[in-house]
Amino acid sequence: YTGTFCTTVCPGASYPLTITNNAANGEYMAACIDFNDNGSFSDAGEFFPVGYAVAGANITVNIIIPQNTLNATVRLRVFCQGGNTPLTQNDICGNLQSGDVQDYCLTINPGVALSLGNNISQCGGSVTLNAGNNGATYMWSDGSTSQALQASVSGAYSVTVTNNFSCSATSSVQVYIKPVPVVYLGNDITVCGGPATLNAANPGQQYAWSDGETSQSIQADTSGAYSVSVTNTSSGCVASDTINVTVDTVPVVILNTVVPQCGGFDTLDAGNAGATYLWSNGS
Repeated sequence: YTGTFCTTVCPGASYPLTITNNAANGEYMAACIDFNDNGSFSDAGEFFPVGYAVAGANITVNIIIPQNTLNATVRLRVFCQGGNTPLTQNDICGNLQSGDVQDYCLTINPGVALSLGNNISQCGGSVTLNAGNNGATYMWSDGSTSQALQASVSGAYSVTVTNNFSCSATSSVQVYIKPVPVVYLGNDITVCGGPATLNAANPGQQYAWSDGETSQSIQADTSGAYSVSVTNTSSGCVASDTINVTVDTVPVVILNTVVPQCGGFDTLDAGNAGATYLWSNGS
């Protein structure tokens, strides 16, 4: 066994176990780990057949430490058997025709529980991605090193979290920030007579005005509040705006007909009592 007599591992990680056959003949190699620390190697997932090694050869198997295993120091047993009979899990505690057994130990450090969740799709704004695990170190795919990341553009985001025991985990998530229409009808307006033209911009999208119209622009010829909702046809995202329109009454001015006369004067009346007036002679 090329490692130390007792070594540390992290849940969820994969480790190579190399066994050297120092016998004069070929041997079948195997290993087992008491992951649940119950004094037995007979549970599922605790037996690792390594294979057959000729005299003087090395043979390696990769062992994945279960993500949800105990944080404890447990036994690692490495054993071999001569002859032509492969090792099985039933051979763990003996019944070897000829061979050797060595016990070592593994200290399984606390792992990192990490998940950025399901892929995210939303209309505009930004998404807060939180890697949890307070006090750990973080490395995000954009190079940032904080626990949380604000994702404001579409793309794949990933983070690797390392705890104080040097155990790491990586998680990724796909974020899609869908385009949202920018709708601005402008400041409230006042017009004389009317109508006022209201334009929701965003050509080619879907429009729903408060008066039932569905075109990009409408003519507002009466006073009131006008609103519009614009739907982006590709993303389904909606934006709205409202404007108050005041349509003032225009005076009706009809100067009275003057009959020609000799001398004297004529009286011209502009009507619209109470208004303000400006005649061509400055009065």
